[in-house]
Amino acid sequence: MPLDTESWDTDSMHSSANDSRITINTTGQYLVTFYGRFPTNSTGYRQLNFRKNSAGNPAGGSTMSTIALAAANGAATFITRTFELNCLAGDYFELFAFQNSGVSLTLDLGQRVSGMEFRWLGI
Repeated sequence: MPLDTESWDTDSMHSSANDSRITINTTGQYLVTFYGRFPTNSTGYRQLNFRKNSAGNPAGGSTMSTIALAAANGAATFITRTFELNCLAGDYFELFAFQNSGVSLTLDLGQRVSGMEFRWLGI
């Protein structure tokens, strides 16, 4: 999932050269939130897969968290998860979106609609 908007980036963790990644520059514990909103469609499920060091491959690296929800009838499907994560400098994280509605659905993009947040908590 490309990350095209930044709310803030105090540690140069996001780069336009690898716009799907958040790269850890400071080793420590982080509070991580990822989220995505799929457009309205009542068929199938929606899934977000949060991966470490996957090189843009939805099967690469390590799955850190996956969450799936059944599609909501008549409403957009919003998925979010927050947890603590220990990270090393150089680790990078990407978010992959899946759905099986039978039609093409594109994640709704934009600030605080679909994306990731990392907050450094300390060492």
